[in-house]
Parts: sequence; C-alpha cells; structure tokens
Amino acid sequence: MDLCSLLGNTLDNAIESALTISKTEKRLINLRISKKNDFILFSLENYTENDLIFNDKFPLTTKKNKNVHGYGLKSIDYIARKYNGSVTINLDDNWFKLKVLFPV
Repeated sequence: MDLCSLLGNTLDNAIESALTISKTEKRLINLRISKKNDFILFSLENYTENDLIFNDKFPLTTKKNKNVHGYGLKSIDYIARKYNGSVTINLDDNWFKLKVLFPV
C-alpha cells in the first residue's frame, strides 16, 4: 500500500505539472528506482515551468484550493520516515527533483 501511495502521489504530481507545459517536447518525467549498496533510491524528476515556493523542505501547492491540496509530499515524507528513510526535494534549472532513500 505504501509503495502504491509513493508511486501514485509522485506520478500524479509530475503528470499534472507536465500537462501545464505548452510545448509537448518539454513534458519530461524521469522515474528511477535502483539499489545502491544497502539502500533503495527512488528518484523522480520532472521538468516544470511553475515557480515553486518552498516552506521548510516542501514546496507549497500550486493548486487553487490550498485547503484540500498539498498533502501528497507530506505523505511521501511520512512513508520514508516510516521505513527509516529520507526525502530530498529541490528545484534545479526548471527540474523538480524528488529523491527518497530507504535502507534495505
């Protein structure tokens, strides 16, 4: 269930962001899940033209109804911590980058 939530939330956000980009060739999403030493690395990157404002370590929701949105990344963080993992989120040259690291 947690894996489905992790995949669902991250892909939903990436797809929704990609659909706001007018040039279809810029609608790019890169998802990788790999094992590195004693860790599982879940990495999702998507190109974005949204201006993101970060509050603490999470970007604020870009959706209009802010009362019912903005919980997806918090649930991803909850899942990571549940399995002794960590989440890193940043924006680098229009690339939204989310990395979740889990110990094996």
